[in-house]
Amino acid sequence: MPPVPGPDRVRALAALLPLALLSGCAAPAGVPDPLARSTQAEGLTPHDPDAVTVLELRFDDWPGPVGSIMATTASTGTAQVDVAVVTAAGGRVRRGPGLTGDSARLPGLAAAAPRSAGLVVRVPRGEADPLSPGDAAFTVGADFRLDKTSDGLSTDDGDNLVQRGLYADSAQYKLQVDHGVGSCRVAGEEGALVARLDEAVDRRRWYRLTCTRNPAGLTLSLRPLEGRRAETAVATADGVTGAVSFPRRTPLTVGTKVGDDGEVTVSSTDQFNGWIDNVVVAVSDPQP
Repeated sequence: MPPVPGPDRVRALAALLPLALLSGCAAPAGVPDPLARSTQAEGLTPHDPDAVTVLELRFDDWPGPVGSIMATTASTGTAQVDVAVVTAAGGRVRRGPGLTGDSARLPGLAAAAPRSAGLVVRVPRGEADPLSPGDAAFTVGADFRLDKTSDGLSTDDGDNLVQRGLYADSAQYKLQVDHGVGSCRVAGEEGALVARLDEAVDRRRWYRLTCTRNPAGLTLSLRPLEGRRAETAVATADGVTGAVSFPRRTPLTVGTKVGDDGEVTVSSTDQFNGWIDNVVVAVSDPQP
């Protein structure tokens, strides 16, 4: 009979057991570990286990090869939504590589024309609209990697990740990385708040940017998805926005600025230039 391990040995084996269980799905050397990156609503609402992921775009369902034009994608969130690709001036959404799985490759900066492309998400008529959170706490998030150059044109001087509502509207939530710096704006019945980080991102790396609106204000976080020693950056904005409620016709857009008519606002596209993945909207106790 083999010797029975002592108490110290038992504790050491117990500590190693979770690693042993995960070793079968670890990424090969040189490949980012998928367990280290965000999936679904992980990291979005860590203090609210009851939050519901109402929208989730993973971009893993397009059958064409990397580089092929994406005609559509589907949400795996709980909300009933229609997702369409919208373009202007020859812009395209293409299937791109992500850290694991696929991403949406959006157009690069183009000086000749405001080349633009993105996605428009709408709630079908007759369905509930959980993308309109009202008074509920909610979080908007996306993974991204910026192109080396992504701004500097009068028609394309910003990088929108996710937004619903325009600046002039009474309600808006917007996640962006203008000039490489992450920020979030939320406007509601009682006012608007903006949270902005201090430093620009490294354009060679993937990040996850998330913004949470709660009763105290906004919390914006930027988490590097590559590099083991990188730390999450956080910015806050204290205050009250009130209910964030939208007319049903207002689309949620990914990667560019779109009006209620579903067309790209070509005079100022705020086109995101780079790769986007894992777009998530999570709402605490969304109303039916």
